[in-house]
Amino acid sequence: MTKAALDPVAARTVWSDEDVFIDPTSQVRVRPQSQADTAMHRHRFTELVFVTAGTAIHAVGATERRLTTGDRFVMEGEWRHAYRKTKGLKLINVLIRNRIPNT
Repeated sequence: MTKAALDPVAARTVWSDEDVFIDPTSQVRVRPQSQADTAMHRHRFTELVFVTAGTAIHAVGATERRLTTGDRFVMEGEWRHAYRKTKGLKLINVLIRNRIPNT
């Protein structure tokens, strides 16, 4: 059984604003994290990603790219992507809402 099959968070296929924004009125969340392998998934928000340590394969749709320390990229909401073969991967994710919440 794969790690993704054992971990329901890693196996999640869609991440919504409610999953990651603690404050419902916040437009941005900065989230440093250690990143394990994930299943292919997408977001309903934009993500700026800064690789601060380690390596991985980052799959976006059918395209794969090796990540190393110092890499940075943008994941637009709704793009499907996954992390594979992670080794000590640490990221800083800057999550940005694509819509303004009703307050």
